[in-house]
Amino acid sequence: MAVLNREEERELLASLPVTEIAGIARRRAARLEPHGIRTCLDLADASGLLVQKLLTVTGHDLWLELNGVPAQPIRPERSPHKNIARGGSLAGRVSDPATLYGWLVRNVNASLRNCAIISFGPGS
Repeated sequence: MAVLNREEERELLASLPVTEIAGIARRRAARLEPHGIRTCLDLADASGLLVQKLLTVTGHDLWLELNGVPAQPIRPERSPHKNIARGGSLAGRVSDPATLYGWLVRNVNASLRNCAIISFGPGS
């Protein structure tokens, strides 16, 4: 499908639920719904201040993009990582030393793989 003019663009946006936008899933859509924002067009037509209040600056960037204002540059290459830390949970209290050791080894291994992928290390 090709969108050839502004009217066709608005028709398309009106036909798509707001969850079709990358970055807006069920929880964010639930924040928008009480304000009558259900479709992509509803979001595009909403107040930018309201969108920023409901979805933070990231959501405001989506709103800008929907309204034809570039908010994020197109990056043909992946941006370098800022850190290699890993977060996560052990799924509750872990008292078994073998289980804790297993998690430690798994996370150290994954961190080392990340270092290799992003070329951290001596001389980089």
